[in-house]
Amino acid sequence: MVTPDNNDPKPGYLSLAGLQEIIRKQVEDKFPEQVWVTAEVAEFRIQGNGHCYLELIEKEKRDDTISARLRAMIWSARAGFILPYFKSATGSSLEPGMKILVKVNVSYHPLYGLSLQISDIDPSFTLGEIALKRHLILKRLDEEGVTGMNREMTFPLFPENIAVISSESAAGYTDFINELSGNNQGYRFSLTLFRAVMQGKETSASVCRALDEIFSLSHKFDAVIIVRGGGSQADLSWFDDYDIAYMITQFPLPVITGIGHEKDLSVTDLVAYRHLKTPTAAARFIIDHTAETEMYLNTLARDISRATIKIIDESKEVAQNLEKELKPASGRLLRGRIDKFRNIASRIPALTGVLLNRQTIYLTGYSNHMQRNIGRYISEERRYFGEYNGKLIKALDGIKNSSGDKLNFLERNITNLSPDVLLKRGYSITRINGRALVNTDKLKKGDRVNTTLGSGNFDSEIVIIKK
Repeated sequence: MVTPDNNDPKPGYLSLAGLQEIIRKQVEDKFPEQVWVTAEVAEFRIQGNGHCYLELIEKEKRDDTISARLRAMIWSARAGFILPYFKSATGSSLEPGMKILVKVNVSYHPLYGLSLQISDIDPSFTLGEIALKRHLILKRLDEEGVTGMNREMTFPLFPENIAVISSESAAGYTDFINELSGNNQGYRFSLTLFRAVMQGKETSASVCRALDEIFSLSHKFDAVIIVRGGGSQADLSWFDDYDIAYMITQFPLPVITGIGHEKDLSVTDLVAYRHLKTPTAAARFIIDHTAETEMYLNTLARDISRATIKIIDESKEVAQNLEKELKPASGRLLRGRIDKFRNIASRIPALTGVLLNRQTIYLTGYSNHMQRNIGRYISEERRYFGEYNGKLIKALDGIKNSSGDKLNFLERNITNLSPDVLLKRGYSITRINGRALVNTDKLKKGDRVNTTLGSGNFDSEIVIIKK
């Protein structure tokens, strides 16, 4: 039963302070001892007096929406002890985005409401959460069948144009530039920096934006390098990110990582074409790869040169052997041809005499035959032409008579079809502009026409046209 405050103007009601006092007592009675609580750090700040203030949250697993939120603090006396311990155990300072297991006193203040006073932090829980997160991301990538896609790419022989994802102020980026530009072999590389946040909760979105920008310019680059300075295992956990890893697996260029951790590998390292421990090691890899390519090409050039010389020498030897074999064979062949031509030449005079005798006999016989038969041929031709001449005269007379009858018939028809005869029969000719009309296609109302009759002509104007 609620006991009314004596100062309450209406019996049966509580004052705000009275209500809060009841809540405070209920909270203290419910949590008389400290409890361990898991949460994610949303905000963390240290005041000048050494007190630390945090905002703790919990998210839904299905969509990452915030389902709980509460203030917490670490008083300076405890902060000076537990924060250095947490950093030495995890290798990283406490910062937003981390999941932590903390030992707290639950308290309620009339002015500040419900809050948690942290007295201890378990660093092993934070490290375990990092490992669990990494395991789940790798499992998802394996199920999608994309984990090794970037590792299957072919690294260019001479990676001249390189896209670098890093923070311009990162020490690792400076180490990478210095190592690459100061190589003893004198190789020259073209580097383009794509700035990104390399630590903290903005890491994923920032690195993904850089990858997306490089993707749109991928035809200009040979490879991508992601570098950052050294850091703890917790710092490395920002690269245990599904979005970064998935973009790398789908990237059209080989991606090399040098994110500065000696012991552990992030998910980003595990899906990249090649992972190196440090930015300096990443630069050394590029230099060594270029040197190996140069050495291979030099060796290949020497091998080709030696093989070419060997082929030339072998060809010369073959040619010399052929020359030795061809000389006697050519001599034998030439001598055989000469003997054959000499034999033919010796037989030509005798053969020519025989041929001439045969042709002389043939021509003499043909001449005698022509003399005997030429008179008979002439008599037969005269008789043939005489008969043909009589037939031709008769044929011409017949053609002449037939042609005269046809000409008379045509003359009568032409006379009957002449315009004068047709006009006298009642026909007429109508002309426009001197040309006879055969239809009404070109006539229009108002045209002047001339009509010729058998006995004269007259002009008229077109009033009506009927088709």
